[in-house]
Amino acid sequence: MLAIKGDEEMEREERRPVFFERFIPEEQGILGGRTFYELEGGYVKRIHIPFCDVCGRELSRDNRFLCSRCRKKVCAECVTKVEGRYVCLECVERMYPVGGEIGYRILVSIHKGIDNLRKLNKLIPEGAEPYLRRLKARGFILEKGLMRRRYCITALGVLAISAFSKFYDDELDPQYL
Repeated sequence: MLAIKGDEEMEREERRPVFFERFIPEEQGILGGRTFYELEGGYVKRIHIPFCDVCGRELSRDNRFLCSRCRKKVCAECVTKVEGRYVCLECVERMYPVGGEIGYRILVSIHKGIDNLRKLNKLIPEGAEPYLRRLKARGFILEKGLMRRRYCITALGVLAISAFSKFYDDELDPQYL
């Protein structure tokens, strides 16, 4: 005959959990997931929570990307699309070494028609010349004219503006436009 335990007997027995859940941050470059394993007569479910490797925000299913160059996991605010691929700011800076935000601002200014050194020096307190030399050497701008130097943007410069615009345009001072 099968003995069935009553409610009173069950309450007297020591209750111990047989299933545990642990939430842990995921490693860099991995988008998250779940793992299960057995531990001391119970089971553990590890839930790997992905965070943006750039800003630290928690990533949801519809707000996570992998940088196609460095494989960092990034949120929508920290990624842009360049040449059909999702790329983080660090990789955009490696692809288009314009000199950071100041170099970008100079490119935008030249693109918008502020094309001589005097006007550019007014916009950049520390002086625009070192940035102009770097931009020219790397093929982002061309220098025209012998007596009155003027600058114009190249196709590579236009690509750089397009790549950086997501990161810098919202904080762009109106004087650069």
